[in-house]
Amino acid sequence: MEKTEIAANRTMDAVESMLPIADNLQECLTQVRPQWNNLMGGRIDITSFKDLCHQIDGLLTQVEGDTTSLHGQLTEILMAQDFQDLTGQVIRRVIELVQEVEKQLVDILTAFGLDEDYKEQESDNQTGIEAEGPVVTEEKRQEKQVMQSQDDVDDLLSSLGF
Repeated sequence: MEKTEIAANRTMDAVESMLPIADNLQECLTQVRPQWNNLMGGRIDITSFKDLCHQIDGLLTQVEGDTTSLHGQLTEILMAQDFQDLTGQVIRRVIELVQEVEKQLVDILTAFGLDEDYKEQESDNQTGIEAEGPVVTEEKRQEKQVMQSQDDVDDLLSSLGF
C-alpha cells in the first residue's frame, strides 16, 4: 500500500508539472496560427513574414526545451509504476498463504472427524449447489455438541489458535 501511495504521488506530481508546459505550448501555437494561416493563404507582407519567422524560431527553441522536460516527466511516470511488479509478488504470496491455511483447516477438520461432512459439501458444490457452510446435525455426529451459530465456529477456531 505504501508503494502504491508513493507511486500515485510521483505520478500526480509529474502530471502537474507537465500541465503548465502543455498550456504554454498551446498558447504559443495559438499566437502563431493566425499569421501562419495568412502566410499559407498568400495574405502576408514582408514585415509580417519576418515577424512570423522570428516567432517560429522562438517557438522551435521553446518546443525543444519543453519536449526535453516532458520526456523527463513521462519517464518519471513510467518509473513510478515499478511498484506493480512488487505488488504482484506480494499478492501472489498472500494467495499462496491463504491456500496453505485453507489446506491446514481442511486437515484439522478431517482430524476432528468432519471428513464426511466436508465430502458432502464438496459433492454439493460439484452439482452446482453452493452451501454457506457444512450442515452438521446431531444424528451425523458422534459428539452431542453441534455448531449452532457462527459464534460457535469462531470459538472453535479460536480454541485451535486461529
